[in-house]
Parts: sequence; structure tokens; C-alpha cells
Amino acid sequence: MSIRALLATTAVLFAATAMAAETEIDIPYTKFVLENGLTVIVHEDHKAPIVAVNVWYHVGSKNEKEGKTGFAHLFEHLMFNGTENFDDDYFGPFERTGATDMNGTTNFDRTNYFQNVPTTAVDLALWMESDRMGHLLGAIDQAKLDEQRGVVQNEKRQGENQPYGKVFEHIVENSFPKGHPYSWLTIGSMDDLNAAELEDVHEWFKTYYGPNNAVIVIAGDIDTATARAKVERYFGHIPAGPPLAKQQVWTAKRTGERRQVMEDRVPQARVYKAWNTPEWGTADADYLDLAGAILASDKNSRLYKRLVYEDQIATDVGAFAFNGEIAGLFVVWATAQPGGDLAAVERAMDEELALFLEEGPNKRELERVRAQNLSGFVRGVERIGGFGGKSDILAENEVYGGSPDFYKTTSQRLREADTESVHDVAKNWLSDGVYVLEVHPYPTDFLASDIDVDRTGLPQITEFPSVSFPQVSKGELSNGLKVLVAHRDAVPVVDFDLLVDAGYAADQFGTPGTASLAMNMMDEGTTNRSALEISEELAMLGASLNSGSNLDTSAVSLSALKANLDDSLDIYADVILNPSFPETEFERLQKQQLAAIQREKVTPVQMALRVFPKLLYGEGHAYGLPLTGSGTEASVNNLTAAELAAFHSTWFRPDNATMIVVGDTTLEEITPKLEELFAGWEPGAVPQKNIAQVSQRERTSVYIVDRPGSEQSMIFAGHVAPPKANPNELSIESMNDVLGGSFSARINMNLREDKHWSYGAYSTMVDAKGQRPFIAYAPVQTDKTKESMSELRKELTGIVTDNPPSLDEVQRVKDKNTLSLPGRWETASAVASSISEVVRFDLRDDFWDTYSTRLRLLTLEDVANAATSTIHPDRLVWVVVGDREKIEPGIRELGLGEIQLLDADGELIEAAVAVSE
Repeated sequence: MSIRALLATTAVLFAATAMAAETEIDIPYTKFVLENGLTVIVHEDHKAPIVAVNVWYHVGSKNEKEGKTGFAHLFEHLMFNGTENFDDDYFGPFERTGATDMNGTTNFDRTNYFQNVPTTAVDLALWMESDRMGHLLGAIDQAKLDEQRGVVQNEKRQGENQPYGKVFEHIVENSFPKGHPYSWLTIGSMDDLNAAELEDVHEWFKTYYGPNNAVIVIAGDIDTATARAKVERYFGHIPAGPPLAKQQVWTAKRTGERRQVMEDRVPQARVYKAWNTPEWGTADADYLDLAGAILASDKNSRLYKRLVYEDQIATDVGAFAFNGEIAGLFVVWATAQPGGDLAAVERAMDEELALFLEEGPNKRELERVRAQNLSGFVRGVERIGGFGGKSDILAENEVYGGSPDFYKTTSQRLREADTESVHDVAKNWLSDGVYVLEVHPYPTDFLASDIDVDRTGLPQITEFPSVSFPQVSKGELSNGLKVLVAHRDAVPVVDFDLLVDAGYAADQFGTPGTASLAMNMMDEGTTNRSALEISEELAMLGASLNSGSNLDTSAVSLSALKANLDDSLDIYADVILNPSFPETEFERLQKQQLAAIQREKVTPVQMALRVFPKLLYGEGHAYGLPLTGSGTEASVNNLTAAELAAFHSTWFRPDNATMIVVGDTTLEEITPKLEELFAGWEPGAVPQKNIAQVSQRERTSVYIVDRPGSEQSMIFAGHVAPPKANPNELSIESMNDVLGGSFSARINMNLREDKHWSYGAYSTMVDAKGQRPFIAYAPVQTDKTKESMSELRKELTGIVTDNPPSLDEVQRVKDKNTLSLPGRWETASAVASSISEVVRFDLRDDFWDTYSTRLRLLTLEDVANAATSTIHPDRLVWVVVGDREKIEPGIRELGLGEIQLLDADGELIEAAVAVSE
């Protein structure tokens, strides 16, 4: 290590130690319990006019019985399908009021439902949540049960249709003893889902969905007294459910080794190891979290450094501690290089694990992962809702820990943990009792109050909070680098995004896959720091640095704690200005990118994304390469480190870039810092990418990519559409939202909610500076491929002919896209993303300031015209990834046109029987 690097790492170690010792996050709250047992937690946060409503029911799949698995998750789906007083799709009213972060999830131990709404829509959210808590049973009938059973089964098929998709079913079945509540997956078995009866569903609700088994958190722009009055009004009349038995801790620690081998349609072998460990909230579980981070959290983690970085026998590694309410699992895995020796990978893994158990972590490792943990927590509490936001933290700690602020106990343990305590816990739990699963490639030859609430209709919302986009200050460095700064001080963090006009489209001047690999290598070494030094210094500072590309731009991003801003910026500038693309790192990442391509070529959606662009744009177009940006196996094999360096020197010019800064700083404060760091960066000319206009297909084309044994078919249908920066963009976006751009859009309501052939079906405009790909897509059960294609075509045809957008649909889209803006711009990263859109697509400076007004002024005719000018149902390119033997006869019956067969690289391999339209 150089003297400079030694001094730098000493400084960041000191900073990390000080940060961990001094920083303690507090989420103030008020807690009370209604007479019917409902626990209520209120947190005030007035930074934005939004409120998070988060309800946790203390019921999950561990409350099921063998033979009746999947009930908790199935019931979560049913909770979105209407109540006795609002018998309609749950998402509809929320989309019309601008809700964000809206969903529901189920795990072993709990089921939660959450949404962020504008401040003026709190009554709606509480009415809806209380109505499904107290007034649901009358709305659940056999038709709804059958519908959502089908949706859940397709969710299960979709998950299992992915590479390694059946692994965790094997892990839980073999890690926990028969009868243990964690010995089956939350989604359940197909047989049990088929056997679910209406009476069972009703009984599940009556048993577990009472207020005495629930916690509701209200967080955001509301005062505690108002929140309390509203909760008592809407929930106080709901009677308590029956007394419940609580499953006690059952760790199920094992001895010896149990080993299994399975085959999967994957290009790489992988090995998993799992140990039974203690439950959530214990000190041992917290220390195992640290152990997992030391083993596999970043480049300096032990397994990554040995297997991926040094020996280069694996392409990725992972480790995590799953901490359930009654037991835990500690899992590590490693994926062998394609064609590599899995036994050698496992030996190296075992050697590193044995060394860790023998010696324990060192102080530097512990400080690094402690800083990562703390900085991640700080960034998470910027949000009031959603996964990991403040409402989620308060609910989780109340449900599992008995107190909303139990997280402080965990934080204190992590701050005070020493190497000996982590070592002792690891030795105790990871020295014996391992389950090993090898995954090998499949052969490739193929009490109630008397408050009365009006339940005759939804609360009417007549006012909405105003919102404005944060003011963006504009500056420019002496070398021409444009600087845009938006001040946000909710948390002491500053985010930076350097946008360079390059992206995957720049690969037309070189070798496909260049932009992706070059950007992945940006932090793999500079002229001043090695890859491991960069990783460790950032971790010690609680900073994160990422680099990557999309279709049009390449970006290098930094998220820094304000207290460590200068040191973090020094690393950031070094990575941007001085990447060295060392040969040893290049060879390692080249292998990883090749392995990623091989995985893409067996993963249904990625298979379609790889072949679709070439069919739309043809050869020679900047957008004609795989939409994943990874290139082809042949092209990446031929890449050299010199080509990556040439990419950087060609495209990374200050006058071809914009620096976006959002967070706890100002233009006046940050400009001198950036000027000092980037003044020597020289401007220069860059090539002009070919994003020329292409024509629509003359007629419909159909392509099949064979994936034998697929449980689902992935259907793509699309063509080129106007660029993002076009005068009718808001009309086009609104039209697509009606067609397939949201949960309540036509395509999803048809294929998921009505037919239940898919877990989710949508349409999208893939953002681009040039003509965009318009894609309608649906993963559907194999035996409904033909029927799903027919329904997709009906929807695409209907919106331009006999079923144009209705006034109600257009109004719903306007409401959703304007009223959601307060929630959309809650975080600094979200603001930066919106600024990035303005930069990337050369949008007008006031695009977001005027967005709401312009959208509200759209007419029904505007949206209908957007459909007729944008959607071309008779010129579609269809790509279907699935089991050809099972799906081709049905597709041929549709008479869409000639059916051609493609390989996973998009090359034509043979033409099937032609069928005239």
C-alpha cells in the first residue's frame, strides 16, 4: 500500500469509528392502544405534504398448518379485491388520489399493507384500511377466491421459472424439521392452493385479522392529536378478534452435514450452505448480521475477495442472516464460473469460513461493516413509508420487539459489538449443522366502540396539497462541466450523479458490451487507489459509489454523509478522472459479464430483451443491440482493457457531462469543492451516435425463442414509438397508463384480475432520446399462451379502434400522475432522478414545474389521438419465449403471420410454417 493510500485509509478508519460512536438515529413517536386492542403509533414528519399509513397484521405463513399452506399470502391478495362497502379493486381510489409506495406483502411472520397518500387523503386511507379490517367477509366469494388463487399460482410459476427459482424451497424444507412453521415457503404449494376452500378463507380472516392482532403506523405530515381522533373514528367500532396462541421460539439447531444436489436450467453451478440460527431481536442474530457482511458484503469481504477477486473461480458470492420471529437461517452461496469446478469453489469457501471461525474478524473489518450498516440506516429513514421507511421500522419493532424503538437496542449492540463477540457467536452457530445444496446446470440438449362511520361511500377528497419541484440552481465549472444543485436537508446526506452522454448506444462505435463493462470497471482501480482500497475507504466513510449505463447515458454516482463529504468527494473524483482499467481486474469482470450473458440467455424476460431491439431497429442502429447492454458472448470475449480505456477517454469529457447534486448542500458551497477536484479535466469533441429514424414493420411478425420445460411463456409485443422529447409526450404517457402502465390499466386487469393467467401484465415505453421501444409484455401460464396473445392483441387494437380511452380512465391517470408528485419527490434520489430526465432528454428547464398544469390541461381527444398515432396493432413484432413444442401450434392458430424461430442471441435458426393473416 502506498503512503498516500495508507494515510487515506487511516483517516477514514478514524472517521468511521467516530461516526459509529456519535451517531444515534431517533424516530420520535406516540403510541396508544384502542379499547379493541388495536395498537397505534404516530410519527410526525412535516418535510413533505404526505402521510404513510402502514398496517401490520401479526400473521404469516408460520400460522398455517401442513396441508393448508399459502393461506396467508393468498389472503393478502384477497384483501385488495374489495369490501362490503367498496366492492371494487383496492388500487383504484388510491391511484386517483396520488398514492405512492402502495402494496402489501406477506412473510413467515406478518402481513402488511401500506401506502403513502397526500395529507388531504388520510381519511380515504383510513376508511379503506378499516373497511377491509372490519367489513371484508361479505365481499369474499368463490369467484374472487378462484381469481386470486389463479393469480397466486402464476406468481409461483413466475418465480420458479427463473434460474435458481426453486432453491429456497429446498433450503427451508431441509433446514427445518417436518412440522416446523418455517419448513414451507410463504407462497405455499400448488396442491394446497388448489384445495383452499371459501370456508377456510373466512375462518382465516375471523381468526387473525382482528384489531387486537394488528399495529397501524401513521407517519408524516399530520399531528398526533388529529391522527388519534381519526384512528378512533375509523377503527374504534371494529370488534376484537378471538384470543390467539403464539408460536414460541423454535431454533431447531442441527448437527452434522446434510447434502443435496439439484439440477436447474442455469448456465452456472452454484453451492448454498445454510445453518439454523437464533431469532430476530437477539444479540446473536445481530452479530450474525455483522458476520454475514464481513463475509460477503463488498469487494473487501472475505468470500468475495478470495473466490471472485483473487482466485476468480466464482462470479458472485452472497451471505445473509434471515432473522425470523421464532428462528433464523444463515445462508452463504457462491456461483462457479461457467464450466468451472464447483467442488473447488466449495473448498475455497470452506477454507475462508474455517479461517473466519478460527481467527474471527479483525477490528478494521468490523468498523467497515458497522459504517455500512449505519449509513444504510440513515439513508432509509429519509422516507416515511415503503420498505425500510420510518413507518416500517416502527411497525416491525413493535410487532417483533414489543416496542417501536426496539431498533435502538439493535443499533446499540451493533455500535458496541467487538471482534470477540462476533467471533464467539459465529463459532457457536456456524461450526456445525450445515445443509449444503449444490445446483448444477440441467443438460442443455433441453371490544367495540359506538362510533358510527359512514360506509355508504368513500370519503370525498376535494382538496389536495400543493407541490412544487425543488428549486434547481445552475452553475458551470471552468472546464464546461454543468452543475445542477437541489437543496434537501431531511437527512445529512449529499448525492451526486455525473451523467455522461454515452450509454449502450455508444457501443455502435466499438464492441457490443463495452459501455457496460467499462462502467462496471470504473471503481476497479485508479492511478492512485486499487479496487480494494476504493471499496474499503468508501465503506469506512459510510459512502456508496455506483457506476453504470442505460441506453443513452453513462453515470457515476456517489452518496456521501455530510460529515465525511470532502473525503468521499476525493475518492469520487479519483474514480471519474483516473480509472486505470487494470488488466487483472478486466479479466475478472470480463468473465463475470460473460457469465451474466449466459444467465440472461436462460432467464425469460432477459431473453426477450436481448433479441427484441434488433428486430425493431435493425443492424447498424445505436439501439439495435441487446437492451440489457451486456453485449454478446462473442463480442465480450473479444473486448480488451484498452477498448475500455478508449471508451472513457472518448466519452468522459466535462462538456459532454452534467453533475447533478441533491442533498444537504448548496451551489455556493459545492461549486468550489468541485472546481478544485475537476479543474484539470479537459473538454473535447465526442462522436455522434446513430439514432436515426426507422420505419414501422410493413406487417405483423412473430418470433419464438425456444425454452424447453418453461412453466410460463414470456410474451412481448411492440414496435418503435416517438422519442421521449416530443410535443405529445404527456398524451402518449397518459394513453399508455390507460392501456398497460399501471396495476389498474386494461392489460393487467384483463390478464391478471379477470383471466388470472398472469401474475402481472403491462405495457411500457422504454425511455430513449431517439425512437423508443413500445412493449406490451405478459408472463403467462404456458397453456394460455395463445389465448393471452389474443387478449393482448384485442387490447392493443381496441384502444385505437372501438374502445378508445374513456373520460374516467383519462381522469384517473391525470389524478394518479399529478397527485402522486409529493410522494414521488420525497427523497433526494428521486429528485435527482427527475433532474436526470431533464438532462438526458433535453427537456425544457421548467418541465417539472409545469408538469402538473400541462397534464391537467390534456383533453380526452389528446389521449385518444395519442393512441391512434402511437399504437400500430397490425405492425407488431411478437417475441414469445417459452416451450416451443407446447406453444407453437396454438400461436399458429392465431394466424398472425409467418412464425420464425430465433436462438437466444436473436439469430434466425429456421422458419416455421407460414400463416397468412
